This record gives sequence, C-alpha cells and structure tokens, in this order.
Amino acid sequence: MKKLTICIALLFVGSLHAQTIKFTIEGVVQNPKNAKFAYLVSDAPVAGKPDLFLVRPMDGDHFRLSATSDLAGKLLREGFIFIDEGGYITLAEVKSKIKQKV
Repeated sequence: MKKLTICIALLFVGSLHAQTIKFTIEGVVQNPKNAKFAYLVSDAPVAGKPDLFLVRPMDGDHFRLSATSDLAGKLLREGFIFIDEGGYITLAEVKSKIKQKV
C-alpha cells in the first residue's frame, strides 16, 4: 500500500508539469549586416497567462534562444523570430506592430 501511495504521488507531481516544455532554438543568419539581437515573441494561448518574449544578443551570425513555455493544454504554441540591431524593443511595441500587421 505504501508503494502504491508513493507511485500515485509521483504521478500526480509529474502531471502538474506535463504541459511545461523546455526548448532551444538555434539559427544562422546568412547576411547579418547590422543584426545584433534575436527576438522570440509568442502571444499566450490562454488569456491571463504570460506572453513569451525573449531577447538574446547574437554571436556573430549565430543566435540561440532557450526557455520554458506552458502549452496550456495545446499541442503547439505559435511564435516568431526577428532580428534587429537594437535590444531595446519592448513587448508592447511588438504587439502594436502585429496588430497593425507591420
């Protein structure tokens, strides 16, 4: 009975983190010109959950974005990557550009 209780407890704890995934996105920019920062932006799939917004400096023409994300019961989470020369762009500015379809 004690082993069964421990197994059920482990299963319960494991299910609490089942929708949180760790990911790494790596890429190479062929013509980086003035590109110095890589951004990853994704709106939350569920209202009230935090949006995903990462800014990382580029290493020459390479970038690497790593984080964890909550899928909130969905199979995928949409997002996009863009490259810019400044690391000062905010999430509010990005959302405004998305809304304007720029």
